[in-house]
Amino acid sequence: MSDATSGRGGSKITEIRRLSGSRISIAKVPHDETGERMFTIVGTPESTERALMLLYSQVSRQWSPVSDS
Repeated sequence: MSDATSGRGGSKITEIRRLSGSRISIAKVPHDETGERMFTIVGTPESTERALMLLYSQVSRQWSPVSDS
């Protein structure tokens, strides 16, 4: 997970926690040489599914190409 996904000061993750009702923790140390950090989502099946959907949405916005139209 990159800093762009977690947001400045964790603001995006905080919002996803609030919207989903789940607990999300992010590893302080990168997982491997890519520098990506692992995260853990804990909650009801519904809240974890919502958190995943929100995280995937954030990642897809971060990586989608910008259109000039």
